[in-house]
Amino acid sequence: MNEKEIVELIKQMSGAETISKDGIYTNEGSPSWKAYRNAQRLTDTSAIPILNSLLGRSKDRDTREHIYFILGKIGENSGDRRVVTVLLQSLEEETNKYLKERILDQLAGQKNVEECSLIC
Repeated sequence: MNEKEIVELIKQMSGAETISKDGIYTNEGSPSWKAYRNAQRLTDTSAIPILNSLLGRSKDRDTREHIYFILGKIGENSGDRRVVTVLLQSLEEETNKYLKERILDQLAGQKNVEECSLIC
């Protein structure tokens, strides 16, 4: 994945909910729902440095939340330890308590969390 594709995925993940045939608001089948399902299957570890760079440049809370989600899923699917490193570093640097919670959620799904003293 290149940076352009990642940014596009993040934009899609930010989409709004849709109205179903019954007039009920739902996310299922919406572009954002599909984008999240695509992100859940990612295994491309070449995206890790790009996502880390985007984190460093992004001030938008929602964008950062989507990046943490994507990182977490890549880590779960690939076992790449760099994801844990980025998430732990972000946990230390992040000031928003909701984003800290998202980071912890993604860390919980990782297989290779050896040094977790930052969590305590």
